[in-house]
Amino acid sequence: MYKECIETDVLVTGGSLEGCIAAAELAGMGKKVLLTEKNGSLGGAASNGLETILRWNRIADARAQEYGKLLWEQAGQAEGQKGPLFHDQKAKVVLARLLKKTGVTVLTHIFPYEMIQENKRVLCRAECKTGTLEIRCGAVIDGQAFQESAGMAGLRRKQDADSTEGTAVAEGAVKWNGIPKEALKKRMLPGYEEGEGYLTGTFGLEPVLDRKGIHYACDGSRCCHSNIFGETIFNGIKITLPELSVFTLSDAMAGLRIYAYMLRDYLRENVPGFEKASIIHVAPVMSLYGLRKFERKKADRVIPIEMERYSNEEAIVKGIQAARECMQIQW
Repeated sequence: MYKECIETDVLVTGGSLEGCIAAAELAGMGKKVLLTEKNGSLGGAASNGLETILRWNRIADARAQEYGKLLWEQAGQAEGQKGPLFHDQKAKVVLARLLKKTGVTVLTHIFPYEMIQENKRVLCRAECKTGTLEIRCGAVIDGQAFQESAGMAGLRRKQDADSTEGTAVAEGAVKWNGIPKEALKKRMLPGYEEGEGYLTGTFGLEPVLDRKGIHYACDGSRCCHSNIFGETIFNGIKITLPELSVFTLSDAMAGLRIYAYMLRDYLRENVPGFEKASIIHVAPVMSLYGLRKFERKKADRVIPIEMERYSNEEAIVKGIQAARECMQIQW
């Protein structure tokens, strides 16, 4: 099998929003950065319909605010949106352009399977479509959905503080068209936000699904509607898992698609104004951010980007914090 060996200063595994920001920031500080992503596009939760709200002007960190403003202006305002929403698919383009401009090398369809910390270097072994990679670097920032690199490096995962023992809660999302703004507003809970061309807030739908021990519910989920984009996103769909394993996560993704079509049929048949509701896509990733917590040592050269709950503002801030922490490592 063909093997490629690569040397770099920093390896960022995972092209999530926070991973992209960390990579761009480190490259701007003069580091040679390689970013790897399992899928074919960048952005993670921000570009897969999980979270498309970005209030960049509420970010306290000045540097993070610059990144937030850039993303919103180019993926939201430039697309005609006047409110806090941006277009998730355009965000992929904006992030790719940012990484190219800052000099970050990006490789997609890369699957790390081994992470070894050795003295002042880290060895990452990964599979790709053409063979295997050996990446040697001074530090790794883990921006993956489930922080696999941190786990492979031996960091111990903490129990999710928001779940009961033996269970974990993930979140999913579904993108729709054919849902009128006025019909949607009638289903919103008090406190929703409405502006020119957009509507955001929370809502509740009755249908639940129990499949293979996994529970799906849409009560109290979040919603983003854009007249400009002609789309509605239901996110924060709660997926309660009996355990964390590759089999359970695989079953959860398959079940989310079944649940999405259950919701579609329910909306068409029972909710006035939703008769033409149609699914654009089911988000291809789940939000597992509440589970991304580790017990760490100061000597660790693998840095997980940890968040209690995902937001685009927090992702940008955490990406910059990870870059700053990385710069503190003894090189």
